[in-house]
Amino acid sequence: MAQHYSNGLLAAQPSSHGRHYHAAASSSSSSSSPFRDRHDSSLLDDLFALVAHAARSLRTFWHERGRDLTVAFLAYVARQLRRNLTVARLLSLPHLLVAFWVVVLLWGERWVFQSAVSKCHWSNWESWVSNGPPSLPARTTVFHRKNIRLS
Repeated sequence: MAQHYSNGLLAAQPSSHGRHYHAAASSSSSSSSPFRDRHDSSLLDDLFALVAHAARSLRTFWHERGRDLTVAFLAYVARQLRRNLTVARLLSLPHLLVAFWVVVLLWGERWVFQSAVSKCHWSNWESWVSNGPPSLPARTTVFHRKNIRLS
């Protein structure tokens, strides 16, 4: 006879090969998940239990292998940075071309535009009446010429 756990599930039975275990069917007829116990625990309680289990597993991993892996990874990163961040590599032609391109983009898109807007005399432009009627939107007409020949 199969052994019952406290939550009503049957214990896993070994297969005919003796190495693999198959979960037995539940003895209860409820359609609840096999991971939740039959005591009316809420989903929030199950979530807290999952977080606590994950924290315990992470702490165990950190004390067993995690610390050594972290130290080894940080040492590898430090070696790569020392190797790659040399003056000769940073001042290579591709890096200088990218830096020049960024400066040209900043000059054309930001600095020239901002200086043109700041030089504009906004006080000499139209003065709008604050208490007057609202202005109508401008209406434009598009003229289309027919039978245009391009030679």
